[in-house]
Amino acid sequence: NYETTQNVSTDFNFLGSEMYTYQKMEGDINLLKQKYEGVTSDSIGTTPDGRNMYRIVIGNKDAGKKILVVGAIHAREYITASVVMRQVKEMLDYRANGDTTLDKVCIQYVPMINPDGVAISQSGIDGLNKEESKQKLQAIIDSWSDWGLKENQDKYNWFLNKWKNNLNGVDLNHNFPTQGWEQRGDSRKKPSNEYYKGPSGGSESETQDLMKLV
Repeated sequence: NYETTQNVSTDFNFLGSEMYTYQKMEGDINLLKQKYEGVTSDSIGTTPDGRNMYRIVIGNKDAGKKILVVGAIHAREYITASVVMRQVKEMLDYRANGDTTLDKVCIQYVPMINPDGVAISQSGIDGLNKEESKQKLQAIIDSWSDWGLKENQDKYNWFLNKWKNNLNGVDLNHNFPTQGWEQRGDSRKKPSNEYYKGPSGGSESETQDLMKLV
């Protein structure tokens, strides 16, 4: 089992009403492993700002049927991470009450595939760990200064609160090297808080790690 760095609390954070952060998710993963049998976790990769992309595995690992559930691929939609975590708990509760579904299937969950982006959406530059990451984000902000981001605090806050992409300013959901990727529309054309598909298909480490998992 992959050990997260946070202390285990007694209550699941995803059952509360507060903003669901990467750190709260770490605590919840530990708590799932503490309260339920047959729960394992690891990391499918590390983000540019040094966060783990955690994977939770439940069910029968030898089952022929496997299901993958991914959350928070778009940073500002971080509520999906708590929804995924609720689903893990619900499936484990079903099993504890006698349901045998998990005997027949292996379910793998990646609740927050874009934790760097989530940190930006929730906390702005201060949410990042590395100085080089903060400089990279500042450079993206500067590149869109013609939007009035430096003169208008509301516009600046909007740009970061609505952050959809990863730290590199790439929309991970538009980055997979599918057929027709070259022809895919891109309204931003450069790193931004949303929509930019990246310099090439599969350019982002998060994209590559999820592809390896699949």
